[in-house]
Amino acid sequence: MLDDYKNNKFYNYAKNLKKYFHAYIFEVDDIETSYPLILAFIKMIICPNHYTNNKSCLDCNICHLIDENYYEDLKVIETTDKIIKKEQITKLQQELSLKSSNNTNQVYVIKE
Repeated sequence: MLDDYKNNKFYNYAKNLKKYFHAYIFEVDDIETSYPLILAFIKMIICPNHYTNNKSCLDCNICHLIDENYYEDLKVIETTDKIIKKEQITKLQQELSLKSSNNTNQVYVIKE
């Protein structure tokens, strides 16, 4: 849960981000440390039961889909040898211009 990361610099910033944007793009270099924090943030902004320590969603279907990388409004871009292909960027630009499938925030994560 996002509240597990209160000592992280991103935490206070993330708590206010939900209010301002319809889409988010994260570039993650340190998969072991950063990706769980990003997933906690994604759950906080998308889970209808407000995924925080104060109000747990009790492992809802949406959070399960996010964990399994099957949620429609979460796209993870895997790089090849730390290179993002032009086709991946073009597809990302096209997807950003579309409305959310579930009427929630869209989140894109570029790994490494």
